[in-house]
Amino acid sequence: MKLVKFAAAAVLAASSLAANASLLQISGGTTVDIPSPKNDFESNFPTNQTYTVGGNLLTTSSGTYKITYSLIGYEASYFNSFYINGDNTAVINNTNSKSTILTTTQTLGKNEALNFTFSTVQGNASINNGSNAPLGLGIYNFAVALDTIYTTKKNDHDSGVTQTGHVTKYYTYKGDGLEYAFDAVLFLDDIKGFNTPDDDNHDDLIIGINIVKVPEPSALLLMGLGLLGLAGARRLKA
Repeated sequence: MKLVKFAAAAVLAASSLAANASLLQISGGTTVDIPSPKNDFESNFPTNQTYTVGGNLLTTSSGTYKITYSLIGYEASYFNSFYINGDNTAVINNTNSKSTILTTTQTLGKNEALNFTFSTVQGNASINNGSNAPLGLGIYNFAVALDTIYTTKKNDHDSGVTQTGHVTKYYTYKGDGLEYAFDAVLFLDDIKGFNTPDDDNHDDLIIGINIVKVPEPSALLLMGLGLLGLAGARRLKA
């Protein structure tokens, strides 16, 4: 009987850990292939990688989450920024004084949109997750890909400084064949002006997201009981 109780506790602890899978989902938008060669980072992602333009990034369940946003790179001469939780003083952007990582812990409900914003000085435009704009030329929006791998290439490098001092192409991760896993990746497409056609290639600011669910105190207790149960089971066998 003791062995059964120990095993049951272990199973419950394991099930609480398994509940952390598939924490994100995309709502709405249009799913298309990443355009090649228009998107300068297309070859860094798996072959035939798709993303959803105009979709919004939501949770799949309620809970407290630790979320990390990492700069992957950009191809842009306009000044584009990314910030979270309405705090536009802590940003990732495409200037030489950029931050590369933003981290937050927050409680979100099921089907709730992650709180982030893209903005650009071009046209003084901004777009919030939860109110993303649809696919189309001349439209300021972002695309989302879930559960993907970013692989470095040996020729990835910084290049092309404009007259305003902005680097027009930047790769955070450099090397050859190094792989980085992301739970989601965001691809910004800024808007053009001055009679310049919009490229609609969504490589103007690219952000990788990693998310984990912070265990509730009761889940931690259950996990501890499960570990004790495993230890107890081993003693009984001995």
